[in-house]
Amino acid sequence: MPRVRSSYKKSSRTCRVFLLSCCLLTFVVLSTKRSLSELRRNHLAAVEALSRDARWKTLHDPKGGGGGGAYYPPSKLCRSGTNDTRTLGAATPGNFGFVFGGLGGYARLEAFKCVLAIESLVRVAGYDGDVYFITENIASSCVPSQEELRARLGYDRVHVVYVDEGSPFEKSSDAERTNGTRSRRRPLRKYLKDMSIKMDIFDYLPKRIEIAAWYDCDVVFGVHGCARNNLMCAIPEFSHATPMYTSLGSAGWHVGSFMVHRVFSAKLLREWKEEFFTGRHISDYPAIEALYERQERTGNLLKLWDIGHFTRPRTGNTYSHDWSVLTSDPSAGEMYSAWRDVIFDKKTPNSCIMHLTTGRCSELNSGTVATDALIRSLGLFTPGNVRYCSGTPRKVILQQGLAPSWKSCVPPPADFVFPLKARLLQRMISPRHINKTRPS
Repeated sequence: MPRVRSSYKKSSRTCRVFLLSCCLLTFVVLSTKRSLSELRRNHLAAVEALSRDARWKTLHDPKGGGGGGAYYPPSKLCRSGTNDTRTLGAATPGNFGFVFGGLGGYARLEAFKCVLAIESLVRVAGYDGDVYFITENIASSCVPSQEELRARLGYDRVHVVYVDEGSPFEKSSDAERTNGTRSRRRPLRKYLKDMSIKMDIFDYLPKRIEIAAWYDCDVVFGVHGCARNNLMCAIPEFSHATPMYTSLGSAGWHVGSFMVHRVFSAKLLREWKEEFFTGRHISDYPAIEALYERQERTGNLLKLWDIGHFTRPRTGNTYSHDWSVLTSDPSAGEMYSAWRDVIFDKKTPNSCIMHLTTGRCSELNSGTVATDALIRSLGLFTPGNVRYCSGTPRKVILQQGLAPSWKSCVPPPADFVFPLKARLLQRMISPRHINKTRPS
């Protein structure tokens, strides 16, 4: 009898502990959910308040101060000989196209950024030419179909193009040679292979497109009418000596935005891909830099090529108060300055093309509230009002190649918290931190 009573007490105690644990867990879950909801509401309220601020509107309303000519006037090339900014020179050439790439994380959690870039190009900048969105045809894709995207924009010249698995990434891979001998390749991680769509850019475009402007998806177009009033009047001149143009020129090797020509850039694009596929480089940036340095050492001086500049080297990639930069004044050596992707700064007016980098999302720079307020000021909205800037949980998914495993298009609920510094995050997820036995 005592044994039965003892067993009953033990069972009763276990049951009470279990119920208490369940209650505690439920309390923690509900409290966390409530806290996250409150953080989200506070963030959205701060965004709404900032976007209504008079000073903010003066700087960032695309039709107001930032887009009304006071801070970002039409190009002198567009106004050549007339006060009418809608001149023949502003018409979009039929052989030109904008190109955006959405693979890996940008086909999933970050796909909305590609959509916002295209939407701002069409609705804010007033672009009336062809737009190509290269992405993956996967079951877990967060990219809208071509029909859905056209319906959303009310615009039928946006084209969604899907990459074929294994091609053109591996196209003629056995035949590629470097310096006369077959190059020895190292296997590339998928996110690196995804970068090669830049080098194969014309494989995805119709033959009539001879000039392609590539921009990474983390840009928005911030000035009303700047496509016709600033960009289309100033498409660069290509040659075999200048087969590519970028925002920072050959000194910066910035290929997050660049412009290339189907004929004059063909050799450069092919050799860039060959160099990249050797597996010696951590990204596409150092691959093209290595290619340039090698041709300087070994090439024929008469056949050397260089990267063209959208601006003079001293202009940089921040908003400029220099009128010659803003108007792309040829007499001052600024022919193509409207094409540069200017780093977003909440304290300076909008530019035509604005780069919303991860660094600008830091509270030390523009911050998450200002970034979302900019999106709101442009008349754009993220799906479900998610933050434009990635929180730490989203960064872990994206930077560690976990995006294919994250099947939802909705970011983790905790994306509004844990704004850890990049250096601390890198330490937390680095192999050396995880495996302390590995020598440092």
